[in-house]
Amino acid sequence: MPRTRYRMSPLLLLFVAVSSAKTADLSLDVKGLSGDLEQNVRALLSTIPDDEIANTPRFTRRVDDEIRRGLRAKGYYDPEIRFEVVKPALALKPVLTAIVEPGDPVRIEETRINIEGQAREDEAYIQLLKTGVPPDGTILDHGTYDSFKSSLTGLAIRRAILMLISLKASWA
Repeated sequence: MPRTRYRMSPLLLLFVAVSSAKTADLSLDVKGLSGDLEQNVRALLSTIPDDEIANTPRFTRRVDDEIRRGLRAKGYYDPEIRFEVVKPALALKPVLTAIVEPGDPVRIEETRINIEGQAREDEAYIQLLKTGVPPDGTILDHGTYDSFKSSLTGLAIRRAILMLISLKASWA
């Protein structure tokens, strides 16, 4: 019985070599952040599946974008981010590390909120303005800002609905 000899084409070998190099096991880490900044950035990066981690320009750009997005939410708009692959002696796989210097934060210089009409004397508005407005000089935190804005809008909607109901009642 004759033996069939299989011969791999050089192109196929190159494809196998390139695809295995692209799927090399890497893990992702971030250094240079702490506290809320680190927590916010890690939350955004946690959505990236492990099998997508790669030391490629496209992937590092994606990570860079997510880090910047996480920092902007906390008032940091000008970070410096660089990447390096670290091959620890005891670790099973190399680590793609994003080294982040967050830069200087944007601070609230002054907050002005003008309440017009009956709301000026409304105790709920007065209390919200006392407790909800971030003090001047604090770091801009978009979560805090959005929360205050939502509280103010929600209060306005609730008060307007109450006013409409009481107006309807007085007309009846």
